[in-house]
Amino acid sequence: MMSLVARSVRTAVASVPCMPVAEAMQVRCVHSKRQIKRRENHPIRHRLRKLAEKENPKPVPELQFEGTYTPPWTSFTGWSPAPATPAMELPFHVSRTDRAKELPVYSKGKHPYTATVVRKVEGSADELAKEITVLCGKPAEVRLGNHVWVRGHHTEKIRSFLISLGL
Repeated sequence: MMSLVARSVRTAVASVPCMPVAEAMQVRCVHSKRQIKRRENHPIRHRLRKLAEKENPKPVPELQFEGTYTPPWTSFTGWSPAPATPAMELPFHVSRTDRAKELPVYSKGKHPYTATVVRKVEGSADELAKEITVLCGKPAEVRLGNHVWVRGHHTEKIRSFLISLGL
């Protein structure tokens, strides 16, 4: 036996001449924005997206400038002497610090908000930002003063990359 509400809905739907009954019944199942957001942000959906990414990985772009320089020696702190002449022509240059002659690659912030900063960039900072984006897998941006910022702790990666470029 059909309930009174279902009967009234059926009769109201049947009275609309241009819409079939099945389509009119679907109109009743509209979700609110809040329901859609909850549904999309469910942990199971995140897990399924990660599995789909593993099955179909995105193509990884290659670095435009490959490093070929290896320093003659490296200290236990990671410092290495700068080469006498640059290894290759690059559209950017990162100057070393005045006193310690180190590459100006620093971490800023505390754990959840850590960012890596490359300072003293001369030339095309956008090109360096593109290279760092490919290297770290996270978007790099150029901020005031030609500083390149990347989210996360990537100082060792970036420092070794700049050393291999001969900077």
